[in-house]
Amino acid sequence: MRTKTQDKTVSSSLVKALDLITSLVAHPGGLSYLQLSEQGTMPRTTVRRIVQTLVGYGLVIHENGVVKLTEHFHSWAAPDWNSLMRRRYRPVLERVSREVNELVLVGAMSGDSVEHIDFIEADHLVQVAPALTWRLDARQTAMGKLCISRRRDLMATITNPEERSELDRIKRTGISWNRGVSDPGAISVAVSGFSSKPTEPVIAVAWPKQRFSEESAERAILAIQRAVAAEKENPTIMGSFH
Repeated sequence: MRTKTQDKTVSSSLVKALDLITSLVAHPGGLSYLQLSEQGTMPRTTVRRIVQTLVGYGLVIHENGVVKLTEHFHSWAAPDWNSLMRRRYRPVLERVSREVNELVLVGAMSGDSVEHIDFIEADHLVQVAPALTWRLDARQTAMGKLCISRRRDLMATITNPEERSELDRIKRTGISWNRGVSDPGAISVAVSGFSSKPTEPVIAVAWPKQRFSEESAERAILAIQRAVAAEKENPTIMGSFH
């Protein structure tokens, strides 16, 4: 008897996850574990693992016995995700910028780096001024460390005890620092955006070292948190599709 061999050029786990997502796209009302198992001809244990992974990324929700795609999935899958995120986060950046008058940025993981999606510069002669094309080593930036702390797969690769301890603290607090590591002349702090899901952007404020103080950092963290909360409660026209 001939046995079916697996195509070694294809990731079977990814195919199963894509099959599951395809089934959910076709059933906006959601499907049960049993239905997903039958549609994808997968054991329910496999379906459960895939769903739990997607829940962790904020792409599906499992409630009342049904698995559904989230609104976050639809924005994540948008043709021009960066433009969507710029529109969504611009009102938050503007609120924070008015309060702190320092460089405010929003960015997200892209491969092993952080890509700046949008920013508003400060009204000072001396300022930190990034370009939208900056891509920085995630392990050396405030935004990058916050993004890594949300990813179980990336956290598992961190073996340095001090680095792991810092990332555990970041995951617990939702606040991350870069005290001159990637840029000796600047200090930055990063805070979660609209959610703490791995695919959600993060927000940061950056200062030249000579203008930084712990008090200004505390004000910036509170400003970000207030701006996010206000936009979630009463979204503007520009950012009304969270």
